[in-house]
Amino acid sequence: KARQSWVVASGGDFEGFIRNHINQVLNSEGIVAIKGDRLKQLGKNSKKIQELIKFLTLPSKRRCTQTSVDVWPDNDILVLLKTENSVWRILASISAKTSSHSRNTSVLFWSLAVSSLGIKYFLATQDRDNQFVKKCTSSNVNQERKLFEAYCDRVFTLNPNASHCSQVKSLILRDDGSSELTDELLELKRQITGNTNNRKTVSIEDLDNY
Repeated sequence: KARQSWVVASGGDFEGFIRNHINQVLNSEGIVAIKGDRLKQLGKNSKKIQELIKFLTLPSKRRCTQTSVDVWPDNDILVLLKTENSVWRILASISAKTSSHSRNTSVLFWSLAVSSLGIKYFLATQDRDNQFVKKCTSSNVNQERKLFEAYCDRVFTLNPNASHCSQVKSLILRDDGSSELTDELLELKRQITGNTNNRKTVSIEDLDNY
């Protein structure tokens, strides 16, 4: 069953698979997953969403011209929580990659860049190159994997042969549709609200009207 879910996700849009998974499990908990670029589009008609975009945008300095430029991070997927007072808060940014070597430098850079925002930065990977099959304590774990474990807040892998640890979690769906990724997002909700009993079903359409 684990291998089947890996093959199904590999055959389609992995990023869409992650978004749909989060929304199916956590919309009833007030949590929504949305493409980062779509959130930017929604900001064209909403001042409140423009504030979220402004929060996520990183100011950078060009030393050669001594000017400033606003930079939008690599937000493949943004996960937001609607609080009891109907304010949306960003829980996490997720970089979805089919393999760990896919734009790995970009992932590591953005994980460091957004750390100042106080949101989590996760890597979700199919791990087609089997980077996370060896145990993290193995003597021949490569440098790339060590960097992902060091600088991403968590790595979630869909590879059914993966070895898991405190930093590398499974993305294999359970029988009830949940995963260790949705568990992590629920824990982030608990840290913000104090508990996970406050439930308010939401959808992306709620962001449309924010």
